[in-house]
Amino acid sequence: MAFSVPALGLLFLQNQQVQTKLSQYLAKTISENLKAKITLSEVNFSFFKRFQVRDLYVEDLYGDTLLYSEVTKNRIKQFKPDKHRIHIKSIAL
Repeated sequence: MAFSVPALGLLFLQNQQVQTKLSQYLAKTISENLKAKITLSEVNFSFFKRFQVRDLYVEDLYGDTLLYSEVTKNRIKQFKPDKHRIHIKSIAL
């Protein structure tokens, strides 16, 4: 039974709708902490090295657009959840 809970969690996180909702929640939390607007419409993770973000929008404190990208493709170099670190290898806008 102990194996089934982590396995179900992993399967649950592979669902694109779950990935998008979780990412939107994280973007909202970061936006509130930075007092700057960050939004996205969709995220698709390919465990564990790649993820794609659609309609990424980042605004500064004055309401000016810093970044808008219809599709952003990202590659992860290193992921250390215990240290709260993600090293990005590349970003293609």
